[in-house]
Amino acid sequence: MEMKKELLSIFKGILYVCVVYWTVVTFTTGTFTTWLILMGFNILYLQWTNSLTFPSVFKNGILIGGLLIFFKFLSRFGGSGYILGIIAIVAVILFSRRKKFLDIKHQGETMIWGKPLKDFKGKPPKIKIVR
Repeated sequence: MEMKKELLSIFKGILYVCVVYWTVVTFTTGTFTTWLILMGFNILYLQWTNSLTFPSVFKNGILIGGLLIFFKFLSRFGGSGYILGIIAIVAVILFSRRKKFLDIKHQGETMIWGKPLKDFKGKPPKIKIVR
């Protein structure tokens, strides 16, 4: 996994949250109208990335609706509520990629010790450096 791709993916997630925040603050027209505006942005993005399908639009529609309800709930706490919301969404993104991180970690450990560290009962064996 390349670090640049991961950072770009996290940046896209944060940018997506900022678009949701900007839309909620700017268009105080109600939750449903805001959802429609965000769905329009989402459909344009899916068309641009050539991944416009009904299941992806449906899934993203549910996700956007959940985010709007989540931010509507957190708006009671003012600006700190939005910051908490962004932190929560970033934590969900990182937690969802935890399995991929552990797989890469175990692969590196296997390259060093022959098997992952979780398979050793106690400490890992000492590495002998031979010249």
